[in-house]
Amino acid sequence: MYKLTYNSPFGVISFIHDKNVLYEVILPGQRPAGCFSCEELDEAGFPQLEKQLEDYFNKREKTFTIELAFDGTSDFTREVLLELKKISLGELTTYKELSLKLKGKSYYSRAVGNAVGKNPLPLVIPCHRVVKTDGSLGGFSSGVELKRKILSFEGYRF
Repeated sequence: MYKLTYNSPFGVISFIHDKNVLYEVILPGQRPAGCFSCEELDEAGFPQLEKQLEDYFNKREKTFTIELAFDGTSDFTREVLLELKKISLGELTTYKELSLKLKGKSYYSRAVGNAVGKNPLPLVIPCHRVVKTDGSLGGFSSGVELKRKILSFEGYRF
């Protein structure tokens, strides 16, 4: 396993990978969730990811298409994360909308919210594009202020 450190407009982001598959994204203010400490990993490039990051930060790319690992996630969480991956730049959805889309019932909203909160690949799987039904931001693993900055960067106006 390797890490790619990227200086973004939001601060330093670390990407844990094996040069072909992305395993974890560590945003500013987050601690690694995986079994490796970032300090233990060698820095290594991941050209496909680096190109997509440049495209994203220059607003030329709406989604990431690299291969992703979902190690340690439940089937339900994986289902939610794959649905999140479909949310393009400039789009928002709500926990309730995700619940209705995935299970046909709104009372799964809390379970969907918990699955969204377990996203090991934030930014790449855009959990920041999920808001509460009332339009408020809801939570975010790296804090609501970073969520606000990312959404502002993507063009969302509050």
